[in-house]
Amino acid sequence: MKVFITGTGTNVGKTFLSALIMCKYGKKFKLKYSKPIQTGDIESNDKDFVQKYSALEDTSFHDTIYSFSTPVSPHLASELESRDIDIEFLKERISSLSSDTIVEGAGGLMVPIQRNFLTLNLLKDLNLPIILVGSTELGTINHSLLSIYVAKTEKLNLKGFYLIGKKEISSLDNSRVIFEQTNVPYLGSTYINEDLFTLEEFWNYAQNDFDKEEKIRGLLV
Repeated sequence: MKVFITGTGTNVGKTFLSALIMCKYGKKFKLKYSKPIQTGDIESNDKDFVQKYSALEDTSFHDTIYSFSTPVSPHLASELESRDIDIEFLKERISSLSSDTIVEGAGGLMVPIQRNFLTLNLLKDLNLPIILVGSTELGTINHSLLSIYVAKTEKLNLKGFYLIGKKEISSLDNSRVIFEQTNVPYLGSTYINEDLFTLEEFWNYAQNDFDKEEKIRGLLV
């Protein structure tokens, strides 16, 4: 199943989760990864991170459709760099991706791709299954509930939420509150320190500890 990874904001762990999924299930299910719109550091982009940590071949990765060097929202990056994002072309390219693709979005649901076209508009048009990624830390209840409220109000195909970040005293309760308030499936959490795992630690965690209850696996098959 093609799955879209979005977040409650930027830098909450969408790329990290994508890498975990590709590392554990990429070879087994012949998954592919796509980051349709990349803004920011093109030389050290999200696709490269996922490929490095999943250790999969080039054939498992689609080329980015739109890349911008300016680290801002896609709509502003395209304006500053004088390169339009063609929405119909973008939708066609994403629709043409194989059904075994992990698609990572830019930012969250309300991020503008054009000034009058948000990520949620793209997801409504394509009706892609969605995993929402949030932080484990303080503030995640509010951010997650707002994102889920938007997803439900707009009738998006939200399949569950996943939390990533430091383990705080409130981390377990955060996931419980989000589930109790929304009834959206809780898919799990990954607790990481400020420094990311080494490649070996990442691989061991992905293979042995990630998605032990196979909730995410169930979305892929």
